[in-house]
Amino acid sequence: MQTITLKIQDDFVPKFMNLLEVLPKNKVKIQKDEITLELEKRIQEIEDGSLPAVPFDSMWDSIEEKIQKYKNAN
Repeated sequence: MQTITLKIQDDFVPKFMNLLEVLPKNKVKIQKDEITLELEKRIQEIEDGSLPAVPFDSMWDSIEEKIQKYKNAN
């Protein structure tokens, strides 16, 4: 089996995917790249609440507190 990379305009992707759907399933495998799969997984986890998201300000405050503790320890 060979792998081909295609760059398709965003607005044309749905039509292109419809075209691929008519091809024999045992001859063509549609596979997303690993980064896209990981991003989709994390977005879904955030949306369904299984991966809690921390607001940027809270996260940054926590980092600054840890830096201050480290500075004070020296």
